Amino acid sequence: MKLFQIPILLLLAFFFLVSSVYADEFEDRAGVLDARYTILAQEANSGSDETKQAIAGVKALMVNRQLDVINAYTSVKARVDALIAADPKKSDANTLLENAKDPVASFMNLNVDSQIDQDTIEPKGNFNTKESEALNKITKINTHLLSPSRPGQVPKGDLLEDFIPGIIRILFRFASLAVLVSFVVSGVMFVMAFSNDERISKAKSMLYYSLIGFAFVTLAFAIIKAVTDIDFFGFI
Repeated sequence: MKLFQIPILLLLAFFFLVSSVYADEFEDRAGVLDARYTILAQEANSGSDETKQAIAGVKALMVNRQLDVINAYTSVKARVDALIAADPKKSDANTLLENAKDPVASFMNLNVDSQIDQDTIEPKGNFNTKESEALNKITKINTHLLSPSRPGQVPKGDLLEDFIPGIIRILFRFASLAVLVSFVVSGVMFVMAFSNDERISKAKSMLYYSLIGFAFVTLAFAIIKAVTDIDFFGFI
């Protein structure tokens, strides 16, 4: 091993350790919150003091919101981890994931007992603010994952990112060629029809259906280009 490789390996080990600690912390906290939710839900449905029942019910909802944030973060983290190393989204996604850790941890560690207004029996503003911050960070990651990597670029290597886009390219090019041929044939039929009404009628019919086919192909192309980054011709 070369000397310059040692700091790199130590840095990687540090990030792995930090990620593991966060993962364990989230799992442990989720378990605690799940148990707390069960207790609060029981308190909200038992007893004779309506005020205490109402407070327990609101607390249960607040704990449930914390669990939802943890689950959302865990889910998006799994999607980021599943990205192949060559995917251009991988690096930025990891950065966004790192930026989301602290807001999520801050929100999930809030004690709902101190975050409820006893007078209005509603969550305090700080609770809602922390939740919004955490969800905004998670939303940024989801938005990044859903956005095209780059115009005209499709990552290689699996069914959804390589094979299916390849099939779509072939079908689109075949459909475009078929429409072009249909236009040419209908034009030739018009030229060769002379004054034959039957031939003119057939040529018009073919041109009509060619225009319909062209409209469908154009619409399909526009929709696919709007929601994916598939490169059809290398320059569109």
